[in-house]
Amino acid sequence: MTDSRPSEERLRRNPSATTDDLVKVENALGTLLPDELVRLYKAANGYYSVHGQWWVIWPLDQMADAESWLSPIDGYLDDWIAFGDDGTGDPYCFHRADQSITRLSMIDRSHERVAIGLPDFWTIVLSRV
Repeated sequence: MTDSRPSEERLRRNPSATTDDLVKVENALGTLLPDELVRLYKAANGYYSVHGQWWVIWPLDQMADAESWLSPIDGYLDDWIAFGDDGTGDPYCFHRADQSITRLSMIDRSHERVAIGLPDFWTIVLSRV
């Protein structure tokens, strides 16, 4: 059944991330965030699915915490960076080379393309939450 409530009622938006918040996570990760993710986090420091009760877009501190369990996976931070998840624990990943969004299977560590970029990602995500 589709939730007919407007997206603003289905996703709770955290306040915008500050420059200090962004610098802190970049220092924790040891890398700069891609400009597209910086813009996303300047709009809101995380988006929470009210219905599904999970962080679709993680707050920055959760992104930094994920480094401990994602760092052993090939390409993490150099090629892609996790920024949220699908509600089952499989992270959404932003790929630096082509700005695509994938879902990383934590079972077999394979990437499944979800969207061709953040605008496409939002269209898809909003249709599912």
